[in-house]
Amino acid sequence: MAKFAASFNVNTTAQQYDTGVNVGGLLGPFAAGSSTGLNPGYGTFIGATFMDPTAQDVVLELWLFNNPPIVTVSDHTYFALSANDVTYVIGVLTFSNYSDSAAASGQGVRSVSVIRAAQLPYYVPNSNNMWLALVTRGKPTYGITTLTLRVLVDRD
Repeated sequence: MAKFAASFNVNTTAQQYDTGVNVGGLLGPFAAGSSTGLNPGYGTFIGATFMDPTAQDVVLELWLFNNPPIVTVSDHTYFALSANDVTYVIGVLTFSNYSDSAAASGQGVRSVSVIRAAQLPYYVPNSNNMWLALVTRGKPTYGITTLTLRVLVDRD
């Protein structure tokens, strides 16, 4: 097994996000640091880190797909998968606990949430890669900013 990491910039707009909408649109493809990516192949999604400099502390779901969804997944659109899209879902993980490290570190990272030891098995068929989507479960107001999502997988 080989570990691969990726970092995504999640660009947001200056208005309040409603519950159940996409944040930053569809992220990917995540090719796991290999010229052949994750395709085809098996592995384990190990974990993820979400960094929010606006310190919103809002619950977010991280949806993982082994094919890009057919429905439009763009910033500020309601997240509603089609019946076909459901077959592409690898799993759903939740960012819910945030740490405030600004006072201790002085680096301005005021809101960080980590999913540890997710151990979510995946399979990516044919010539597809992994795709990701963040969905709000609260009503954050991010402003025009860049959030960061980092993911780690173990590829078989």
